Amino acid sequence: MVYIDFNDARNQVRALADAEPDRTARCEYINRTTGEPECIVGVILVNNGVSTSILRDMDNLDLGGTKITDSHMDSEITSMLSWDAISYLGLVQDMQDNGSTWKKSVDHADSIWFNNQYA
Repeated sequence: MVYIDFNDARNQVRALADAEPDRTARCEYINRTTGEPECIVGVILVNNGVSTSILRDMDNLDLGGTKITDSHMDSEITSMLSWDAISYLGLVQDMQDNGSTWKKSVDHADSIWFNNQYA
């Protein structure tokens, strides 16, 4: 696995949103039917070496869904991300999990990140 800082996270999430701007996803990291990454954050994590079984375990926690920003997120995942990357991906994930397209989710996260206290 690699270490992902804010710029890496933003570049990767933007590339995915540009490639599939109208894609939406259920609130799960791994699609229960196909076994493939479902959400935009899941795709990034798998692309960077996180096992689908770890993400499937996160999906199976009975906690109403596991966000990248949750304290019970697997330590293997949080150790590969900078705090800024976790915060930014959390913004993207919140929008996507509420039904927004990948493009709208990333655009919204950028708007919040660069127009608020994060910048």
